[in-house]
Amino acid sequence: MQNRPVVGRDITVQRPAGPLAAALWPKVFTTDGAGVAVIPTLEAAKHTVQVVGDPASATILEPPTDPAAAPVEALLVIRN
Repeated sequence: MQNRPVVGRDITVQRPAGPLAAALWPKVFTTDGAGVAVIPTLEAAKHTVQVVGDPASATILEPPTDPAAAPVEALLVIRN
């Protein structure tokens, strides 16, 4: 069904390489009952977000930290 939340889908975030990236972050985030995957704050850089099993991806450009800036929110639409 179109425009319905997709529950239980795994989402990956490709982050910049670093000593703590793999150690402190989960490999995947799973959508909840509302079809939402909450991903914690990302460092300032380019990140690639992808639904596991889907060749399409989305790029999120996280700007440098600005205490006055609003959080960056991205909507990734999962195709059936």
